[in-house]
Amino acid sequence: HFERNMATLTSAEEKSLNALFQADAAALRTCREKSKTEPAFLACARAVPGFAGVRDLRVLVYQGPDKLVVKAVDVSRILLENLVLVSKIPDESESSNAETLEVFDALTSAPPRTMPAEALIAFSDLGKEKGREVVASLLKPAIPDNVLRASYLEWVLPHFARSSPCRFLPEEMARARREAAARVRIEQQPYEEGSAIIRSGDVIQK
Repeated sequence: HFERNMATLTSAEEKSLNALFQADAAALRTCREKSKTEPAFLACARAVPGFAGVRDLRVLVYQGPDKLVVKAVDVSRILLENLVLVSKIPDESESSNAETLEVFDALTSAPPRTMPAEALIAFSDLGKEKGREVVASLLKPAIPDNVLRASYLEWVLPHFARSSPCRFLPEEMARARREAAARVRIEQQPYEEGSAIIRSGDVIQK
């Protein structure tokens, strides 16, 4: 059971994802205005904290600041709607047998959304093969170019991790388990008085 907060994307809060993307784009505009050469521009862009981890910086920064922000918000929305991204996977005993996730959207009255267990991914796993495959399949329709898609992820995901859009709900897990246990019917076998329950030679195992 998880809760995700879609407001982290476009809320008016100072630390919203949109605000972080806008700040990076504004820094890029400043780089363009003051840089006389391409190397100077790239060095300036690399100094922007949001772009520090982007390997192919030119593919990303030459799209224009306004287009950058729109596309970054689109990427974030796709990830928010289709994945449950967390800083740490809950304890194995809580999640190892899970087949589905129940995801509540904060600040709404919408019923919880059921998602496959594979949608739960830690930020640290997004760089691994399985995580890359999942994200690539989600974003490919919006960003067909592999290099550009990777550049956006390298820019967006660190901000995403800071915003913590999803959180585990241990109380909901405990409540759901209690309700599930209450629904289990235990069949009881009646025995008549004086009837044999075990016989000589029977083996009873714990």
